[in-house]
Amino acid sequence: MNTVDKQCVFLNPGEITFGQAPLVVSTLLGSCVSAVIWNPYRQIGGMCHVVLPEKHGDACDNKYAECAIEYFLRNIYIFNSNPIDYQVRLFGGGNMFPQFNREVNEKIGDRNIKTMCRLLKEVGFNLNNDLDDVGGISYRRLTFYVSTGEVILKSKEIQTQAELYGGENA
Repeated sequence: MNTVDKQCVFLNPGEITFGQAPLVVSTLLGSCVSAVIWNPYRQIGGMCHVVLPEKHGDACDNKYAECAIEYFLRNIYIFNSNPIDYQVRLFGGGNMFPQFNREVNEKIGDRNIKTMCRLLKEVGFNLNNDLDDVGGISYRRLTFYVSTGEVILKSKEIQTQAELYGGENA
């Protein structure tokens, strides 16, 4: 398939998409988490870019884990399928500022990972944690091909603050 035949979407923080082949979705993650869901029988699936684990207030925004899961469920049912039909992988949740996270409280990346895992399981998705790439002090670039379910992952561990911001030594 040539690139002209593909629908390519880049997700910014708080964005989400769901669709069918030939959709290709990519994003860049730090402490945020992406769930990639894929139905191999129907060649449909999606990806989210969750920024925060829990919402505050009544408004639902896809930057929150709970709202992203609700979006996935709505689309799964529109396509007349069920969560059990999907393969799920999680990515991200890195600790992007290890020098600032010496406090006892859980880091935002860790909270994002735990919340997404809990919510996905609660609504009936099967998680294959052997394929996940979460935590650590890495940023990650993902590309998801809905036609095959393939996820291309490129990650780089943060060595210095300059690397994080694209400055010297990056």
